[in-house]
Amino acid sequence: MRVNCEGWRNCLESAGWSWLSERHERTNLWPRSGCAGRVRERFALMFERGLQATRSALGVALLFVRKLGSPGAGRWWRGLCGAALVAGFLTLLAALWHPVYRFTGLLQFDRSNEASALPVVREQPVALNDGGYDGQYYVQLACDPTLRTSKLRTAIDSLSYRARRILLPAAAWGLGCGRSAWVIQVYPWLNIGCWLALAWLLWPLLQADGRWLGVAAWAGVLFSAGVLASVRYSLTDLPSLLLFVLAMRAAGAERPGRMAAWFAASLLARETMLVGAWGLRRKAWDRPAGWVRSVG
Repeated sequence: MRVNCEGWRNCLESAGWSWLSERHERTNLWPRSGCAGRVRERFALMFERGLQATRSALGVALLFVRKLGSPGAGRWWRGLCGAALVAGFLTLLAALWHPVYRFTGLLQFDRSNEASALPVVREQPVALNDGGYDGQYYVQLACDPTLRTSKLRTAIDSLSYRARRILLPAAAWGLGCGRSAWVIQVYPWLNIGCWLALAWLLWPLLQADGRWLGVAAWAGVLFSAGVLASVRYSLTDLPSLLLFVLAMRAAGAERPGRMAAWFAASLLARETMLVGAWGLRRKAWDRPAGWVRSVG
């Protein structure tokens, strides 16, 4: 979106980022008519290629997982492997951060939709891209989750469809104290936080500290295409998965009240999680978990 270039340039220089201001001036990322710049494409490409390489490495590791399950491989090494994977993910993610636009590049705002965006969004420094995605609609919904803003109908492609997934926008609105400038900056962080929370939650559930097969399963979930796409495009998939895993853990602990609460929250994040109701009722994960333990 358009911002005052001179003001942002002065902020960068006062913060010690003068080299970045000068470089962007040379590369025309700071046009005189306004800063409707795009996220640095080479860093986005680095993020995607790095994650593709990580997934390929995990696929090769699965071929040797039986051998890695020997008693000689200790818990310490498995913890180190998990920490290295988390650090690698955060390193690749940090390449998408911008000192002005921050992580708004993850929202995938389409340049062609700038004119129809909410005025409160157009006033903020938001990175624009050629070819947007769903995150641009959810973050605008987060600016007014009460749906009382009439311009939401023109800003969002299908308001009734998006509004069914109100939990994430409402959470961003609450964490941003209802201030649109804060809400826009908070929203991309929600998927990042959910990724880290899911990593912490799945480690003991998949017995990653006890077997290398658990580490492979843990990494396979966290670096799956759906989970990574949810982070990259600020979608609702990953938060709904996290809430569903919490419902599974509550069901396993024989706490039906908590299970129902977590499952209801997952439905507010993404209504398609309703397909998991049967699994929660029957605890369908018990038998596959036993099979995995026998193979490991």
